[in-house]
Amino acid sequence: MAVKLLNAVILAEDFVAVRDWWVAALGLEIHKEWPDLPYADLAGEGGIMLGIGTLATADVDPPSPRRNSVLPQFVSDDVERLLARVVEHGGTIVFGPNFAEDGGYWYGSFADIEGNPAWVVSPEAVPE
Repeated sequence: MAVKLLNAVILAEDFVAVRDWWVAALGLEIHKEWPDLPYADLAGEGGIMLGIGTLATADVDPPSPRRNSVLPQFVSDDVERLLARVVEHGGTIVFGPNFAEDGGYWYGSFADIEGNPAWVVSPEAVPE
């Protein structure tokens, strides 16, 4: 049996605002939306990488503050600039940018406008 991860999905309270935030802040594109369901696949250079859905559709009540046990991790050739774009678009920096001396890569963490967390690393952190 073959199993492949399609993408991680962010569950939003305000679907349109969160979808548009990820598009603006990370430069992603809306790959596909479903007219009968508040859901969109967002794509970047590597293809589909993130889904945006709604808390209501998934019947989920988020804790406050959000305590996600799964989060998306992105790769950027400019971690510092990506984190700056997050702030420019109303998101928050959780930590970073930091440099891992032992691994020789940059990393950081941020949250979108609803507090959904994500990580970002430079290409040097990606295993070959």
